[in-house]
Amino acid sequence: MCRDNEPSAELNEESHDHQWMRDRFNTLFPQICTKDELIPASEIIVRDNGEMSLKTDSRVRIYGVWGIGRVLEHLLARPSLWKQSAIRVSTGSGWGARAPIFGAPFRRAIEIALQEGFTKSVFGVPLPTRTENALYSELLVRITRSKESNGQFIIVESWEWIGQGIEVFYAHMILAPDANTVYHLDGAVVKFESDCEIASIFQTGNKHKGCEYEKYFRLDGEISFENAIELIRAFFPVEELIDEYFEYLDMWPSIFEESIH
Repeated sequence: MCRDNEPSAELNEESHDHQWMRDRFNTLFPQICTKDELIPASEIIVRDNGEMSLKTDSRVRIYGVWGIGRVLEHLLARPSLWKQSAIRVSTGSGWGARAPIFGAPFRRAIEIALQEGFTKSVFGVPLPTRTENALYSELLVRITRSKESNGQFIIVESWEWIGQGIEVFYAHMILAPDANTVYHLDGAVVKFESDCEIASIFQTGNKHKGCEYEKYFRLDGEISFENAIELIRAFFPVEELIDEYFEYLDMWPSIFEESIH
């Protein structure tokens, strides 16, 4: 007779299956991952219901890690982008709801930084417009121009921080000189020693490496500027609808807090 406080055979079997899945994934992972520890789309099977598994062993179910749920939805809805991508995955479901965070509209911030030619720019919601019991992000945009043997490029780096904690969302783009085409895009989460260190970065505009860097997705090849911006908006904490709400308020250019040259 099975006692009430003893795990059922069904639970034991489920636990065994999960352990087998993790072990099998860990065995296959080094063979198929990129140097950034991402899994290329070419190594992933996506079923009609959205479920994903490894191509090398379709029994191994995988999930996008927390933080890339909306990014993954955007990629899967656009097969041409999906083919260019690599994502961070796990064997357990990492999707989850994220509390709404208010902030300056990313698209508008990038447009201003590119048009005005600012090297380092900080964007945020002005203090008088803020309310209690809400989170507000800061956005740092850094633009550099690079001349390589294969041409000239614009490099755009962006950091978004919600003003608390030691993690910052980071995006990196390499664009054509006319800023209409993106050749590379990746998104990562960077951890720092303290929130004071992060605050210093946003005050000075100086880039810091951080103590831990984990890339979440990457795309290589020609991508439209529109799609690149949408992917970053999906990755950064500020919710898209909130982002659009602020974009149409009569705050501009007051949302633009500071340019650091």
